[in-house]
Amino acid sequence: MSENASRVSRPSWAGLIAPTAGQWAVGLLVPGLTLLLPLAVAHPERLLQPSPWVCFLAAVVIYVTQPPLRLADAFKAQADGKSVLAIILAGLAVSIAPVMEFGFRHELRPAPLSIWVVAGTLLVAAGTGLRVWAISVLGRYFTAVVAVQAAQPVVDSGPYRWVRHPSYSGALVAALGAATVCESGVGLAVTLAVLFPAYLYRIRREETHLRAHLGEPYERYARRTTRLIPYVL
Repeated sequence: MSENASRVSRPSWAGLIAPTAGQWAVGLLVPGLTLLLPLAVAHPERLLQPSPWVCFLAAVVIYVTQPPLRLADAFKAQADGKSVLAIILAGLAVSIAPVMEFGFRHELRPAPLSIWVVAGTLLVAAGTGLRVWAISVLGRYFTAVVAVQAAQPVVDSGPYRWVRHPSYSGALVAALGAATVCESGVGLAVTLAVLFPAYLYRIRREETHLRAHLGEPYERYARRTTRLIPYVL
């Protein structure tokens, strides 16, 4: 989760190509149990639609590329465990809400080839792609908790040319895509009311830490970039 801004000599794809067994377990089991299983029990015919599978695949990508988090670190004040837990819970809510609305609404919509499904799939692909790109640029510096490693300089390559927290931007775009692909007003509301504030809280805590440890180079970088949306926010 952490956007611990740092330059890496070259992208490090090792963690993306060969996730740990724990990452695969979380990445497959959590979305499977929370998204697909309820539909399989209540409305199995809706598993023939593309919408829940797009959301499932997005959740798998995000969970599998998420750096491992030790439970002890989540409750350490210096690691800002509260922001970690807030994002985990908000992310879980955002992944569940649109699929549950799609699966349990009275009528079956959206249609498989509707504009909702096409646009939502494109947003999910763009968001997860941006997140993976951001993680690959940071490589080993991308961590679950707020931390700055020794001799860690400031990144300004890849998506970090324009925004300081592109993996958060990607996750938000993917969440909006999940709401769109399921034509879910609840998913949109949860994204805006829960996940977005959770990321803003995390960013505020994280940037305080980065400014304290990286100093003037990070201040200069922050003055010429925005947090989440290029030239806007």
